[in-house]
Amino acid sequence: MPAQDLPNAIPNDSKPAMIASPRMPATLRQEFKRRWAPHRIWPRLLALLALVTVVLLQAGCASTLRSDVTTFQRWPADAQGATFDFRTDPRYAQDLEYQSYQQHIANALQLQGLRLATPGEKPRFWVGFDYDTATRRVVTQEPIFDDRRVWVSPIWVQGAGWRGGYWASDPFGPRIIGQRAVEHDVRTRRLKVEINDGERRVFEGTAQTNAGGDQPISTVMPYLIRSVFDDFPGRDGQTRTVEFDTKTRAIRR
Repeated sequence: MPAQDLPNAIPNDSKPAMIASPRMPATLRQEFKRRWAPHRIWPRLLALLALVTVVLLQAGCASTLRSDVTTFQRWPADAQGATFDFRTDPRYAQDLEYQSYQQHIANALQLQGLRLATPGEKPRFWVGFDYDTATRRVVTQEPIFDDRRVWVSPIWVQGAGWRGGYWASDPFGPRIIGQRAVEHDVRTRRLKVEINDGERRVFEGTAQTNAGGDQPISTVMPYLIRSVFDDFPGRDGQTRTVEFDTKTRAIRR
């Protein structure tokens, strides 16, 4: 029996319109091949990968604070349990910020087994410290991205003709088309701690960091103090990097 005589046969006029294989005019095919040629796709893929890498690195750095610590020491072997006090610069006698840092340093020294001298008691060690912020202008090279839009060609729909055709962002991301010099300020926060055994210098520790952005030095001072006294008194003449997780404030080993 012919197919059209079957009971379940579908009349030709009731069949849904089918989407045919896309058929493009020659000019559209040429434009498609030109835009999707391998030599054009790979540079954009690499640019997108570079952009993602930068974002991930920035996300990781946002939770990390690094400080560089340099120590010089002639620390005596019999220092455990000895007393200490501060030689305060008269300029800071009424400076509450200075006094706050002094208390933090006193706490750090007591964790090392020293004892803060009581009023009227002559200390063995005299402690002094200074801090500052230095700003310098630096020039870095940054990529220039070409975030141009691409033309998405229309498709042929059987019975409906050409449909679509619009401008959209490049699916492979922007491509790098050059480099540019960018100037910006870098602020370095520094803390230096000095300890004398009587009149003899036995410890010098300097910690510095470029972290903190435009924030005051007080935002990073707790990290600088901990950096100076991490692995105290340290190796003579050694410079090392101390990393902190700013979310937990723990030192990363």
